[in-house]
Amino acid sequence: MRDLMFAVIVCDGTPPASSGITSSTGGAWYQPYQVFACQGLNFCINVPFYDFQAANTVTVTTNASTVLPGATVTVTGTNPATAHICWTGNVSILPQTVWFQASDGACPIPNTMSMSIIAMDCTTLPVELVSFTAEAEGKSVVTKWTTVSETGSDFFTVERGPNGVDFVDLGSIDAAGYSQDVRNYSFTDRDPLHGTGYYRVRERDLDGTLSYSKVVAVHALGDNLLQASTDGSTIWMVSGIPAGAQWELLDMQGRKINEGVAQDDLVQLVQVPSPSTAMHLLRVYAEGGPMLLKLPPVAAGEHTAVSTPTR
Repeated sequence: MRDLMFAVIVCDGTPPASSGITSSTGGAWYQPYQVFACQGLNFCINVPFYDFQAANTVTVTTNASTVLPGATVTVTGTNPATAHICWTGNVSILPQTVWFQASDGACPIPNTMSMSIIAMDCTTLPVELVSFTAEAEGKSVVTKWTTVSETGSDFFTVERGPNGVDFVDLGSIDAAGYSQDVRNYSFTDRDPLHGTGYYRVRERDLDGTLSYSKVVAVHALGDNLLQASTDGSTIWMVSGIPAGAQWELLDMQGRKINEGVAQDDLVQLVQVPSPSTAMHLLRVYAEGGPMLLKLPPVAAGEHTAVSTPTR
């Protein structure tokens, strides 16, 4: 007979998280998980990785230098750790999948996550809407969006709704039709809803095809904004929380789910339960008064929410 002894170790840590590409310089356009490179043009992208446990050190590995010959790859910082990739476009080898793996080095069992982005030829861009924002300015809400190329676009329509599901048309703006340049558009809602209003833009092609932007929430009018965004995961990246301010995550029945204290003025990571198919409330206790932000269900995809102090 042989006796074997073993230990059971609880692994309940949270793996690192990333919102994908956050910035780009040079001759490329990007979305969180796509970068569009043009022949012979140099560009650089940044992909940060975060960990909820501030004491953990995040390490990042990637195959970028293998699938993008000649690319330079550097990683700066430890939490967050940001992968910097620079490359001169060679469209003959595109598309390529660039993967990343991040580990928090937790003891005794490290927590890891993997994700990938796609490098594509910039000539394949359709009507490419790269950003959409809605912000309170005075007594109005100003919506802005940017395209990097348009092929057969007809017009854009700004929509608003009270709940992020039901929308009505506010107004339309003619599109460029055919363009390979960066174009900026804006539309002002001069009579916004009282409380939280949800905005999105609808693009119509000449052939009648429709596409929609992400949904943006604007709660109240004011100067100090609390903003949160997610790419469809259970992690919200929140900015506007003052250092030292306490925050609470509540469900719609007012039950506390999560809480924390902002250690600095940088982006704070707030995790909602998985799967997240319900609305949640983020309450921040700041010097100017409490700030309340509704976080819509994230199962449907990328969202951004914007709020102001509620006294």
